[in-house]
Amino acid sequence: MQYQSEASRKCAVLAALQARNTSHQLRRAGYSDAADKAWKLVQIHLSRSAKMYKIIDRKTGQQVGALYSFRTRARSRADKLDNEYGAYRYSVVPA
Repeated sequence: MQYQSEASRKCAVLAALQARNTSHQLRRAGYSDAADKAWKLVQIHLSRSAKMYKIIDRKTGQQVGALYSFRTRARSRADKLDNEYGAYRYSVVPA
């Protein structure tokens, strides 16, 4: 998921900090496994939702196609474009 604005990104970070605070409270109460699991889920969500990938034409420097949520899908599309061109021309970078 790409954030629409800086404010929406800040809201997501604030929610993560609140979840982390909750996990610390759970840990203090003796529920360490539940706290660790909750915090790990928040970290996974933030790491997956904040990244988008784009395919760049190395010759022109222009973006090719749309943004991709998963690096493997973007890499697979870049490989297909490379095969059509007959050489390594396209690379995948974080957007």
